[in-house]
Amino acid sequence: DFSEVYEHKPKEIQEYEGLLKRRSRLPYLENTYHGTLEQEIAKTDSLILAKKAYIKTNKIHSTYEVGHIFNLSKGNSNKVSELIFYHYPNGKIKDVSTNYKLELSEKQLASYNAYYYQQPIHYNNSDADFQFYQNVEYQFKKESNKSDFLSQVILIIENIKENGTLIAEKLIPSIIYRKFPNKTAEKITITKAKHEGFASDRTTNASYQIIVQFSDGQTTINLDEWFRITNQE
Repeated sequence: DFSEVYEHKPKEIQEYEGLLKRRSRLPYLENTYHGTLEQEIAKTDSLILAKKAYIKTNKIHSTYEVGHIFNLSKGNSNKVSELIFYHYPNGKIKDVSTNYKLELSEKQLASYNAYYYQQPIHYNNSDADFQFYQNVEYQFKKESNKSDFLSQVILIIENIKENGTLIAEKLIPSIIYRKFPNKTAEKITITKAKHEGFASDRTTNASYQIIVQFSDGQTTINLDEWFRITNQE
């Protein structure tokens, strides 16, 4: 599957397009310029020609970004990755980068597809589904380690019908490693927080906190409405 195409315009092209737009409006602004409209048109035409020449001389182009999902399957293993292609208007590739890379079982792949296609995951609750995917997409854009983040999202979707404490327990190893890669936890306690959220059991709708004891002190990690991780030291 391909993602939407995003155009990246250099500021010179944005300035050129702004001049063209201004030039198209000038004939209707005679009352604004009080007899100096012709001079203003000539000045704008000169700026347009200069900017166009500068763009051509310096070979300035917009580039386009599009993502493509690959799935290489072998037995019960699925290697799913998204590559981001950056290309020029003529289609020539400028650069390629890896957005994320996952190795999934068939069950995990089903949860990944639920995320990717935003399939219903909460029983008879489309509002909860909508909010969950909105929050995930918002945080996904901010994450530097998208592979790790999506692994946690997949885990949540796999276990969405379990109570929040069970999901929190399954997330603990990756959460601690992610936030504290050079530390070893001596004691871990899970408590219910006081606010509502998706990281909840089905009766109290309470979200959860992980209290982690290290040799040099204690820290609290909040799991808010969909397990976005924030530090509360």
